[in-house]
Amino acid sequence: MSTRRTATGVPLTELGPGASQLGDLDRVPTDEEAASALDAAFAAGIACLHDPDDHWEQASEDRGRGRPLPTSPLPTTRNRTARSPMRTIVAAEAHDLRFPTSLSMDGSDAMNGDGDYSAAYIVLRTDDPELSGYGFTFTIGRGNDIVTAAALQRATHLVARDVETIVSDPGALYREFQSDSQMRWLGPEKGVVHIALAAVMNAVWDLAARAAGKPLWRLLCDMTPEQLVDAADLRYLSDALTRDEALAILRAKEPTRADRVAELEARGGYPCYTTSAGWLGYSDDKLRRLLQEAVDSGYRHVKLKVGADLDDDRRRLTIAREIIGWDAKLMIDANQVWDVPEAIEWVRAL
Repeated sequence: MSTRRTATGVPLTELGPGASQLGDLDRVPTDEEAASALDAAFAAGIACLHDPDDHWEQASEDRGRGRPLPTSPLPTTRNRTARSPMRTIVAAEAHDLRFPTSLSMDGSDAMNGDGDYSAAYIVLRTDDPELSGYGFTFTIGRGNDIVTAAALQRATHLVARDVETIVSDPGALYREFQSDSQMRWLGPEKGVVHIALAAVMNAVWDLAARAAGKPLWRLLCDMTPEQLVDAADLRYLSDALTRDEALAILRAKEPTRADRVAELEARGGYPCYTTSAGWLGYSDDKLRRLLQEAVDSGYRHVKLKVGADLDDDRRRLTIAREIIGWDAKLMIDANQVWDVPEAIEWVRAL
């Protein structure tokens, strides 16, 4: 069968690349018509072409050549059947959630004595009723409404966008958000705008994991070194870690990755610590009770808040050692109240 090339270099048979939208199957499209159709498709976010033999190809960045989709744990059009509809984000919701934790001194530390633990909670709804993404960012009360409003402002830009395009490259989406020139004036790497975007990106990653049908940790484990590096924000870090260096580290560990995943699954996950017993405002009796509950639950790492009063810290840490023993790990956290000399002096005293 004869072939033609569009102005952008895409080879077409007389039937087009299995796509009647490039010319009604009963006639040969002109180069201009085909190029216009391809440009419109790319502008709409369509990054693949489908032929009758179920072979998927994705256009390269220069839109001049097709190439097979790489094997990817991230959801792509390759994971859908030919008849599956494109899934789209149809709504973004924001919820201002607050809990009066200051009444019981839950969450109290040397810097933050009266926090009411709160969250700006984002939901990304799709046109698939069984698929949504959920994410939140943490605050301690007043101002949570500001963060919630900022998170919704960011999330709204995802409405009407293709799910697979977004979740196939979350790093690209993050960089897109961070490069918004007007929002950058408000601080993309600090403050309200930064933590508001965290809620949105958490929802995007959750959406990616749900679309792939696996927990997020496993989605990350299954990603290629290139995908992991693309997902990370390495801007401003090239003096310490370049992209090539990051790829080299990940590629060197790739042959033994399956072994580490198997070990992780056998252990039931990574060890974690708890601060549930260690808030600064708790009485000694409550400290003892919660420490014992943590030990009984299997925790081998416990963190206590310190930094308000040295004698109180000595007493509370002594109680902690009595309960958890010397085999468990005891950690402390002063929450930014010390400068360097004070930190050295205080920790030596403890």
